[in-house]
Amino acid sequence: MDKNQLEIKINKTAIDIFSLKKSDDFDESEYKTLFIKLSDLIWRWVKITFGKKVENASVEIMQCIKRSISSYNECENEYIKYISASLKIEIEKANRKNQLSEMELIKIPEKKQKKINQILKYAERYGKNLDSDNDAKKIASVFNLNDFEIREYLQWKYQAEVLQNCANSSDNEEYSLIDNFVSNHNYTFSPEKNFFINDEKLENEKKLEDLFFLIESLYLKEKENTENQKSAKQYLSSLITRQLLDELSKVNIFDKEKICELLDKKDFVDKSMIQSFKNNKISTQQEVAAWYNKDKTDASRKLKTFLQKLQEKLSTIEKVDSSV
Repeated sequence: MDKNQLEIKINKTAIDIFSLKKSDDFDESEYKTLFIKLSDLIWRWVKITFGKKVENASVEIMQCIKRSISSYNECENEYIKYISASLKIEIEKANRKNQLSEMELIKIPEKKQKKINQILKYAERYGKNLDSDNDAKKIASVFNLNDFEIREYLQWKYQAEVLQNCANSSDNEEYSLIDNFVSNHNYTFSPEKNFFINDEKLENEKKLEDLFFLIESLYLKEKENTENQKSAKQYLSSLITRQLLDELSKVNIFDKEKICELLDKKDFVDKSMIQSFKNNKISTQQEVAAWYNKDKTDASRKLKTFLQKLQEKLSTIEKVDSSV
């Protein structure tokens, strides 16, 4: 049975289950039989769709199927879209956890750690931007390092920080613009909960607008007095846009047209990437870095710096809100 045939059978079996749940003649044994049938069909579909990724997500997949039966109650002919959105997120989470559990944290030798701390203190004291090539070269000369050596120090330090942050996070997930924002506002995006509910979509939209407002306010503070600063600001715009498009497309709450509408008029958005998104293309972080003659590590570092500023802004808002 191919993927399309499985999807048809999944939808049909789901309709049978939901019809039975609504029926006055509910039969527990019939329900169990249908549930087992649905689970089997979904498992076969998942293996075709996600391949080897399912090997680390068996528990998450079954939990996701069970939750979907209890939470899904509308547009039954679209059940496959609903469950596929949920499964994609759960399988990705399970695989990230598996990768991180196998990952060893980078231990920086004491002498190198001391040098890194000196570089960071110097940069902070004299207002130097470590993401700037010019500033990095000036700092390198102060510490008698060549360009390669200082980049190696900074990259080593950054990689250690990223892994440490992953290890310390409560669920081992990567930092996310959307997840970070909504968690600070006691709200969670969930395709299982919100996929077809219009009033909650409006709530989601309001939360996104709040997030975009904060991103915009921080982005507009980025300097653009020189050509290098203008280029760095455009680079940041592309990274933020890519990150948001990637996250919004994964949570499956808004369709493509709505995502474009939400982002289109924002100053921090790279309009060329919106056009590519309309044509079903989302660039990778590595591709974005290459446009500006950077590498993926540099792109990750630059985005992480901005996300830290956003986190600080959110923390400030939370303190003000709690004091009111």
